[in-house]
Amino acid sequence: MIGEIFNLKKKDYMRIISILLLVILIVSICFVKYFSNIKESGEISRARQALYKITDTDRGHTKFEYSSKNNYVKDKDINKEYYVFKVKKTDGKEYDFNYVVDKNYFQVFVCDNNGFIIPYEDYISKDSSIGDYFEKLKEMKYNDIPAATRNYLDKNGGIKFLNKVSEIIENQNLQAVDGWGGIVKYVDHVLNGVNQDQLNEEFKE
Repeated sequence: MIGEIFNLKKKDYMRIISILLLVILIVSICFVKYFSNIKESGEISRARQALYKITDTDRGHTKFEYSSKNNYVKDKDINKEYYVFKVKKTDGKEYDFNYVVDKNYFQVFVCDNNGFIIPYEDYISKDSSIGDYFEKLKEMKYNDIPAATRNYLDKNGGIKFLNKVSEIIENQNLQAVDGWGGIVKYVDHVLNGVNQDQLNEEFKE
């Protein structure tokens, strides 16, 4: 028996080794995938817990259902850094928005039915400049929202849109905002390529 083994041709050894390596590779991939799924399941559970805590939601009336299909979210790669949840009543009725939770810090965002992503604290409080801006957008029909704003959202998604608008609002000149017809039109001018410094300069004291 031992002699037969040693009499195997070199190519037979290579074939056996290749098969063994392939088996080891397949088993390794299965283990990695299995433990990754366990880890992701745990992280999704943590994100869901954060949602219930931050939104102070009654589990008996509302449930948060993890969804990889993204629903209202327009960001193509949202699942790399965020978890997206459907919001449903326990009777099955689904709300027309999603919750989006950051995977690293579990910060909560709301994605409305137009695809705008808003930090939860700004969504529930209109006292902040960001909250006030998105509240004004919410009051408008989607087709009535200025074109550059819609185009930027559709092209870049809600997270990049939020970051860009936050930058614009941080550098706004309130006189210029009023002069250009309000924050929605002011932001739209900048998104349309108008230099913000020039916008501010025209209404500078």
